[in-house]
Amino acid sequence: MAGNILIADDGTVQIADFGVSGWLSASQGDLSRQKVRHTFVGTPCWMAPEVMEQVSGYDFKADIWSFGILAIELATGTAPYHKFPPMKVLMLTLQNDPPSLDTNAERKDQYKAYGKSFRHVIKDCLQKDPSKRPTASELLKYSFFKKAKDKKYLVHALIENLASMPLPSHHQTDAPKKVASGKLKKNSEGNWEFEPEETESEEEEGEKMDLPTTSAAAASASETINLVLRVRNAQKELNDIKFDYTPSVDTVEGIAHELVAAELIDGHDLVVVAANLKKLVDAALSKSDKKSVTFALSSVPPQEMPDERALIGFAQISLIDSSNAQVD
Repeated sequence: MAGNILIADDGTVQIADFGVSGWLSASQGDLSRQKVRHTFVGTPCWMAPEVMEQVSGYDFKADIWSFGILAIELATGTAPYHKFPPMKVLMLTLQNDPPSLDTNAERKDQYKAYGKSFRHVIKDCLQKDPSKRPTASELLKYSFFKKAKDKKYLVHALIENLASMPLPSHHQTDAPKKVASGKLKKNSEGNWEFEPEETESEEEEGEKMDLPTTSAAAASASETINLVLRVRNAQKELNDIKFDYTPSVDTVEGIAHELVAAELIDGHDLVVVAANLKKLVDAALSKSDKKSVTFALSSVPPQEMPDERALIGFAQISLIDSSNAQVD
């Protein structure tokens, strides 16, 4: 995001905050950026579709997508879909056409001043198919970058006039929302548990301190919800995947991505699993009578006949009675 781009007093531009960097599925000692990564960490607005889906991993082309989003942010002031919660951002990114300069427009021709060469860069960077995105070397050959200014221009335009620049005021609620990261691990009882990473930014800690501190709100946030996902695996065997959900710690997006990373669900089902998990979690927090939700999967092959009752082409998420540690 633009907030992580730093400029030195000599015009040198550097990137900060590598907190969203993922591990590389490479041989020991091989840290090539061309390798495929398999993590879900970061800020959804800048995430490439393949990072969200986690079907076959992702490589440096995901950074090219993020650069395209950054270009929109620098031109318009905000990233596409920045007003929406993380779950909505995931769905919009995966289901909609790639965003453009006009995605953020509040009126017709608001960004018409930007020329074809800049729009060409954005369009090519935001191809949903990673193989169709240019490499960094290829991008440098675009006419837009051939006309780029040097460091002296940055010093004159930005550094020398910094004191006279009006600085925008941002509220904490305007900050991009990050999706919780961590790992899904199996405990001694065979249950899948989501373990978030312990590190937390000061900004995120401050946001949590501003939340309502009534006993009811605190109880709901810390209440652990026991759930089980019943779904067929690739061999068509019916599996029960048990896991806990703590609202103050977990996110439905993080849980869904870890299920994909653990190869417990198909990557194409990420959005629908997260959406229905949210429905059941919301029902549990509101003390609703809803105890389960059954839904169609997106990964059903065309030759397969869906059967909701037999959970063929369907899955079911259910609440587990906290007083009963076992589920049939």
